[in-house]
Order: sequence, then structure tokens, then C-alpha cells
Amino acid sequence: MTRILRLGFLLFSLVCGCARCGSNGPPADWIARVESFVGQVTATMGTQPPKGVEQGLHLRIGDRLQTGPSGQAVLLLRSKRTLRVKPSSVVLFRAKGGGGLSLALEQGSVTASSSKVQAAELTIAVGKKQIRLASGAEATVATGKDGEEARIGVTLGEATVEGPEGETQTISTGQELVLAIGDRPKEPDAGPPPAPDAGVEPPVKAYFLQAIGRGAVLVKAPGDKRFRRLRRGKWEEIPPGTIIRLLRGARARFGKEKGESGSLLAGPGVLKVKETAAGGSPLEHVQGDIVLSHSGPPGSKGSSFTIEGVTITPGVRYQDVNVRIRGKGNRKQVLVNAGQAELKGKGDKTVVLEAGQETTIHDGTIGQTRMPPQAPFQIRQMGTVRVFTSDPQLPVTFKWKLEDGADRALIQVSRSPSMANPLFSDIIKRKVLTIPEVRRGSLYWRVTPVKEGKPGEAKKGRLTLVRDTSYRVLKDYHPPRNTIHESFGNTTVYYQNQLPRFAFRWNPMEGAATYTLKIFREQNLQKPLVNTKTKRAQLKLGAGKLGEGTYIWYVVGRSRTDELVRALKGRKLVVRYDNATPDLQIVTPRNGSTVSEAAIETRGVTIPGSKVFVDNKEAELDKGFRFTHTVSLKPGVNYIFFRVVAKRRGSSIYLRRVTRK
Repeated sequence: MTRILRLGFLLFSLVCGCARCGSNGPPADWIARVESFVGQVTATMGTQPPKGVEQGLHLRIGDRLQTGPSGQAVLLLRSKRTLRVKPSSVVLFRAKGGGGLSLALEQGSVTASSSKVQAAELTIAVGKKQIRLASGAEATVATGKDGEEARIGVTLGEATVEGPEGETQTISTGQELVLAIGDRPKEPDAGPPPAPDAGVEPPVKAYFLQAIGRGAVLVKAPGDKRFRRLRRGKWEEIPPGTIIRLLRGARARFGKEKGESGSLLAGPGVLKVKETAAGGSPLEHVQGDIVLSHSGPPGSKGSSFTIEGVTITPGVRYQDVNVRIRGKGNRKQVLVNAGQAELKGKGDKTVVLEAGQETTIHDGTIGQTRMPPQAPFQIRQMGTVRVFTSDPQLPVTFKWKLEDGADRALIQVSRSPSMANPLFSDIIKRKVLTIPEVRRGSLYWRVTPVKEGKPGEAKKGRLTLVRDTSYRVLKDYHPPRNTIHESFGNTTVYYQNQLPRFAFRWNPMEGAATYTLKIFREQNLQKPLVNTKTKRAQLKLGAGKLGEGTYIWYVVGRSRTDELVRALKGRKLVVRYDNATPDLQIVTPRNGSTVSEAAIETRGVTIPGSKVFVDNKEAELDKGFRFTHTVSLKPGVNYIFFRVVAKRRGSSIYLRRVTRK
């Protein structure tokens, strides 16, 4: 009896344990799944002690997730949302209501985003405040260090803040709000009476720097004779006057305080830390190329810096800001990849660059704002587009249209369909975006129109760059030889890349000293195309002697005195092109070729039932689905676009790069 009870208890424990750990599949009442994490991340599940999380761990109502000072976690919520838990945060999952999900942010910060516009409502409780994110809304919520304030920034859609007395407040796209979340409104400290010069902020005496990249970060403080290398991951105090040298591959986080909220610097380049007020520009560009990026809610700013007498202040418009400085002769190029940058030069001239725009600066002067040149290859349609290219990377320009009433759109471009680690992610007013270097593989892009702060229905596209295969069948291919014997009767010969060679053979005729092979075109039996005498019972014809078409052939045998011995009955020979190409074969031009002509002739073949467009003009196909099309060339580099359209296979694009001298 005791053994039976022990066995029953063991089975019960195993079933309960499997239901909790999800080894036989996720539990039925799961509400969040750990997609990825870095650093120290623990979970308190029910009454169990805290333990380290694992990828794929499922969380339920009542579970608590906590991240360490350098820990972060990405959770997939059952409500079709993604929750990013930042360092030093504690999140408690609470009971659901109205089909959505409720969680309490006890400390730290989280970012809630939606992969689908139809994602359910999400409620984030901070103190006595309830922050409700509408369907499709995205926002960052952070608690203050004293626990009595919370900051919410809405990057897309709307959020509603509800107080304990039922009061509400709405925040729309691009807006930020600071909330008092304690039991009573926060009152200012009495403190000493202000000094006469209290309006002037004192200079910052020190900053903090953390090396996080693979490359070396070198610093030289005032009074030091040589540079020293920072140890990776350690925050160090940096006094004004320090020179920061970022070698190739180096990255460092810079800020007024220790923590993950600082700006990210990337080299190779050299910067100098200046002594300035809290709101001033702490960094001065000395030499090299510098990339400065910053993550945060809309409206937050990264560390400003001075270069060529121009102060540049990066600002977040959606989630991130990324500004690149490059040397260009005696001028410097400023390119904004995400967010915006405010440039202030001589005479307080101010220019604001948005994502995708660039300008040049020199000696305090700001040049004209311009867009990077559009790529020759442009994507104007959503859905899946396949491009076959011989180049390892390719510049691509995306173009789109906005629905009525929408004045801007959230544009996201990423290697991942979930838009994780995007190449571009920002809200812009333009309708064009150029990615200068797109490598082979799949690239996903999404356009979400924004109308009066509310997101519309997202449109998705996928661009797949594939290694060019249109030469594979043609490479090192010799004309085939075909034997035609009198016993075969009527014969059809198929060929693919080059016209075949032929060997006509027949049985020897008794008494025949010579043989004459005659071949006629079917439509012209009066004049033979081949009329050749031979002493052997065979005759070979070279490649190209018989082209595509239908022929009649026979052999006449004669004696030594030229008397007729016997004549074979005429047989039909059909030479037909065999279209066995995988999709498209381009015979000319070769990729990367150089020509001097203003126009060249392109030739190729496609599969039956397809259409071919050369530079958006339909090419005329013959019965074998081969085409010849003339293309004009401008001086310099030209891209020729071959587009194959088939009902079942969709659309494929092949590129040829040709340079005209």
C-alpha cells in the first residue's frame, strides 16, 4: 500500500512538474514566453524561489520577472505583443481583463510593441496609475529612481492613463508624459534659498565611459603621457579634457551617470570631453568617423557634440537615433540613419535633419539638406520580390504610397520578419527610403501609415536577393552530337544551348561504291541544303549546319560505273529547341562587362508560359521563348533589369551591371 501511494505521488509530481515546465508543450494558461535574454534574469514562479530563466520558459499569472543591472529580456505575450524588459526592472504579471493582459511595473522600465495591429489591449500598472495601450500602440514606461514618478513615451498609437479617482489622460504618437505615482503628489524640497546665480547651471565635473565593443577604447586624461585601454564592461569616471580614441570595431557608452541609458559611440575616431554645463555639448570631434546612437522614448536626446564649429544634438522620434559623421575632403558629412539631429552653426542657424537625410558642415557653416542618391534598383510594390544578382551587396530604394489622411508612416526594414534589430525603424513624412548596402538573403520591410497619431493597417513586403544562376546552364557547354540512323525512321532532335552536330548513318548497300546524302528543307524540296558524296556508309555535319526546323533526308547508292543501286526512302528530321531553363538564361550581356557602344543587344531565354521585361519593356519571345532586345546605355555604370513574370512562380528580377566607356 505504501509503495502504491509513493508511486501515485511520484506520478502526480511528474505531471505537475511537466505542466509547469512545459516539457510536453506550453501550459494552457501561459501568458508570456521568454524569447531571448542577456545578463542576469530571474523568475519567481508561484511559491517557488527565484531561479534563472531559460529561453522558451512560459510564465503565468502571479509570476514575477526580474532583471539585473546588465540583464535584459524579450518576452512574447499571448496577446500578440512583444515586451522588452530593461535592466534593473521587476515585472509582475496580473489577472487578465477584457481579453487583454495586465502587468505591474514595480521598478525599472519596459517597452511594449505590437507585431500585429490587431494585438489585444495591454495595461501596465505603475503605483496607483493604470496605463492602457490601445490595439497596435507601442510605448516605453519607466519608473523614477525615487519610485514616485513614472515616464511614458508613446512611439505609435495612443495610450490612456487612468488615476485612482477615475481621471484619464490620453497620450498620442510622439508625446511623452511624466506622472506622479506616489500616494500623494510629490512636493518640492524646501532647501536653502536660491543664490543670485542659481539660474546658471554649474559645469559637469566628470562623465562616465564604458567599453562594450570588440575593438579597443583608449583614453588619455589631462596630465597623462600616453593612452590607456579601458577594460571591457567596466564604467570609468572621465574628467573634462580627456581624449577618447575609438579603434576600428570599438564601441563605448557615454553619459553623465553610470547605467544603460547613455549614448553609444562607435569608431574609428577621436573625441575630446569638454567641461560644460549639464545642458551643453560635452563632446568635441577631433578626427575620424564617429557614429552616435541613443535609445529611449520619443523626445529623449542623446549626448550632443561639436564638430567644425557646429553643435549636433541627436533626438529620438520613434525608438532610436543614429547619427554618422564621416570625413569628406575638408568638409564633414552628417548622415542621420534614425531619429533626427538638430544642427546649430554660425549665427545660431539651426537645421533639423530627419532619418535618411544628410548634409555637410565646415567651419561653422551648414550645407544644404539632401537625400542620399536613389539606387538604380527600386522596389515599388509590396509582397515578395526575388532578385538574382552577381554582386554580393546591392543598394536598394523603397518607395510607397500613403492612404488618404495619413501624413507620415512608420517604416521598418529588418532581416527578421518580427522586425528585431532593424536596419531602419522610424516615423518619417517622406515616401522614399534608400538602403545603401543590402546583402544577399531576405530583407523584410513594413509600412504603417499614421493618421492623427493613430496607426493604420500595416503593409508588408519581402525582398530576397539570390546568387545569380542564369549562367549556370551555359557554362562550359559543348554542342551535342546526335546520330541519325535509317532504322530510326522519322526523328526529332532537341537542343538547349547550342545547335547540335549530326552523324547520319545507314546500312551498307550491296554493290554500292559511293553514297550521296541529300537533305532538303521541308518547305523547299527543289534545292537540297546538303548534297554530299561519300564512300562510307555515314556522313558527319558540323554544329550549325542544320538549324532549327524540319528537314527531309535520304541516301542514294551508286556503283563504280555510277549506276543506281538503291535509294533510301525519305525520312523526316525535326530540330527543335528544348526549353529546359530553370527560370531565365541570359546569354548577353555578361555581368560587369565594359562596352563602348551607346546601345547593346540583350539575348536570353525563359520557360514556357512566362513573360520577360527588359528595363520595364516587354521583350518579344519566339516559339522557343527566346528573346532579343536592344537597350540604350548612358555613360558610366548601367544596371539592366530583366523581370520574369509567371502565373504560378510569381515575379523574379535579374540584374546585369554594364559600364559604358
